[in-house]
Amino acid sequence: AITALTKLPGETRLEAASRAAADPIARIVKLADNAENMDLSRIPTPTEKDHARCREYGQVRAILLASK
Repeated sequence: AITALTKLPGETRLEAASRAAADPIARIVKLADNAENMDLSRIPTPTEKDHARCREYGQVRAILLASK
């Protein structure tokens, strides 16, 4: 699970999510991490960059949820 959660050099966030989704334990951990990362309330004044990152995390979440 730890190997599945570790983003490899040169790997995109979406590629890493696909790999993590294949491991049941990594998938659960990644979903929890993803929920925390998508919470923009932790940033006092979110920028467009923060919103773009959140949209990408939404794609990650979709990948993780599709692998049930």
